[in-house]
Amino acid sequence: MTTRNQRREGALNAIEPFLNEWLGHSPDHPSAFRNWAVEQLLWDHNLSTEQVEASVTDGTGDMGIDAWYFANEEEPRTLYLIQSKDTRPERADLTKLRDGLLGLFDPLRAGEGNQEVRTRAAEFAQLISEMDAPTSDGITFEFHLVTSEIAQQSLQSEGGPLWTEELPLLDHTFSAGFYVHDIEDLSKNLRLIHNEPINWSFSVDPNDYFLYETENHFRTVAAAVRADQLASLFNAQRLNLFRLNPRYFLQTRTSVNKKILDTLNGDDPYNFYLYNNGVTATCSGVTPVMNDGEPRIEIEDLQIVNGCQTTASIHEVWRNASGVGLDLVRVPLRIIETQSAPTVASIIAKTTNDQNPVRPEDFRSGDQVQLRLHAEFDLMRPRWFYENKRGVWNTEYRGAQARAPYAGEPHNPRRIVMKDLGQSCLASLGRPADAADKASSIFNVDDVYNRVFPTSITAIQMLLPYILYLEADSIARGHAASYQWSTNYLRYPMVYCVTRMIHTLLSHADHDAYIGSAQSAQLLDTLPLWAPRLFDVAFEELAKELDTLSTGGVGARTVVRREGWVQSPVIASQNRITDVLRTEAEVAVQQKVDVSSIGLRAIFPYPIE
Repeated sequence: MTTRNQRREGALNAIEPFLNEWLGHSPDHPSAFRNWAVEQLLWDHNLSTEQVEASVTDGTGDMGIDAWYFANEEEPRTLYLIQSKDTRPERADLTKLRDGLLGLFDPLRAGEGNQEVRTRAAEFAQLISEMDAPTSDGITFEFHLVTSEIAQQSLQSEGGPLWTEELPLLDHTFSAGFYVHDIEDLSKNLRLIHNEPINWSFSVDPNDYFLYETENHFRTVAAAVRADQLASLFNAQRLNLFRLNPRYFLQTRTSVNKKILDTLNGDDPYNFYLYNNGVTATCSGVTPVMNDGEPRIEIEDLQIVNGCQTTASIHEVWRNASGVGLDLVRVPLRIIETQSAPTVASIIAKTTNDQNPVRPEDFRSGDQVQLRLHAEFDLMRPRWFYENKRGVWNTEYRGAQARAPYAGEPHNPRRIVMKDLGQSCLASLGRPADAADKASSIFNVDDVYNRVFPTSITAIQMLLPYILYLEADSIARGHAASYQWSTNYLRYPMVYCVTRMIHTLLSHADHDAYIGSAQSAQLLDTLPLWAPRLFDVAFEELAKELDTLSTGGVGARTVVRREGWVQSPVIASQNRITDVLRTEAEVAVQQKVDVSSIGLRAIFPYPIE
């Protein structure tokens, strides 16, 4: 019999590659686990690395709140409050998390909590005060406890809350749910995909299917499939079944999924076929065959493109064995053969997903510009892995041998996630506040997407802003102990500030444009020489401005989210560089030497006027 320790060890081994990824962004192993767990819990919100880190409030005086994320664009709008532990969880841990939140809004406890949680609480309170009826606007709270241990059975959430309660807050009452996620639960629900083709066959009654072929010769089988067969397929394949589906299972939070479960667990589950839109799948081949008088549908390379929520909800009932005879429940299934036109599968995936809201960014990974960038990054020397579709790195490139071409200093591994790249580039193009706080606009708004990913852009042009971001991240960490506020707030502003100084040194008229391919390549090759000079100036001016503006109860986080606050320190940085160049020119005259041989001109790869 497997012991608790063996189960925990197995779960830890399963998540080790992901923790190793996060160790590159975290000071220690517990922080890496916390960040990874936050990423897993908020996966459906498609947060970037930067946004996961920005949600963290962990530290002295955090009121037990290690991460705070308000999904303000979702329905219902949800405030997620997360605490991470490396010990066995107790029910009291969740109540302490709740009490910590309530304490932030208690006038008698004014001043408690670190600056980060107080700032977020003040912002939330301001939002509530501006609403006429916040509860009717659909704001809910979710308290999540994540642990690297295995919880006792009574504390395992298994998809739903352990309990719910009404939360009195800011003169209103909100619905709140309480969840525990132990290491086993987290490891079983890894958000992964792999690319092995799925070949599946299922039995069907003779009168429960028909074959149809469109005028364009697309073969389609429509069938009433047994729900238990669909659940068994999901149990075996999980995310591999949904490579073309724009999102994974949204758990039981959405109204659609709750209705699916209510139907299956209600008084009339056997009319599920009538109440549900069913499942749409694509494949490379579909063939009805007779096997000893019993029809079977044989499918090659199956992918569900619509119906993930239906399939996973049925599996929830099947897994919990809640009493419904799923062998008697039928689900509408439409299987479309698209081998002669693979792009049709993507079109079907996009046009059939309308039961739960789908974000445009979910569909960007297959854009031609993204596919081309993926190839260009891989052709670089040294090679870079551009992950334009999430999950591929940790599945197809999980082993050391597969990752070897992308290993080496100073950037190890050389892997870029599409959203992180977009944020770095948006910052360099003059919108650092949006890069940090409105990353979804990069993929939700066509004008923004086309500006960040224009069809003519090259990988080397986009690599420069990304490397500038990595430099800014390193500098922010180096100064972390010297300021009351988080220096991480200055990462994207530094990218913008340094980019503007580069444009000035290159005498570019358009300061909010990409730098050309050849110049970007040369700048990257010589970056260790000139970057420290520019970053030192940028950090000093930005920090000085932030110190000035974040006073009188205004937090640093509030300041950096304001449009245009960086313009003054950016101009100051450019003026300082101009003064340095002027002084160096005067020194060159006095010493009777070529001005290009001293100071900044000597280390910058292009002549400076």
